[in-house]
Amino acid sequence: MKKSTETQEVISMILGIGRAIRKQVEEASRRGRRLSIIQIETLRIIRGHRGILMKDLAGQLYISPPSATSLVDELVKKRLAARSYDKKDRRLILISLTPKGKKGLEKSLKGKMEWIQNKIKLLTSKEQQNLLRILEKLAEENN
Repeated sequence: MKKSTETQEVISMILGIGRAIRKQVEEASRRGRRLSIIQIETLRIIRGHRGILMKDLAGQLYISPPSATSLVDELVKKRLAARSYDKKDRRLILISLTPKGKKGLEKSLKGKMEWIQNKIKLLTSKEQQNLLRILEKLAEENN
């Protein structure tokens, strides 16, 4: 098999795995969890900060600040996120998770993690070790 064909197959597989995970999350949403994939990702990013500025959140989501504002408005309306003023500069508004947001995120991520764990269990110990090494190499920032 040619190198370019192998590369295309790898890309196709990675994208396919991403689609399968998104499908699992969407099915969970239809079963009563009312968070979309973008809302889950937004909550996940917010969770990683004590408070995040809207422009920084937009940058991490690769969306425009007005789109991020609309997204956060919906999360605030659902009481999953909250806005607060920066203590040093009150012009800055920080976004953070509420306790309800933390709980909702954990619940949403649980289904995703279970799906991934079940797939990984299909691999032998050696295959899991190889996969880990490959993923570590792909995740290196300075490739």
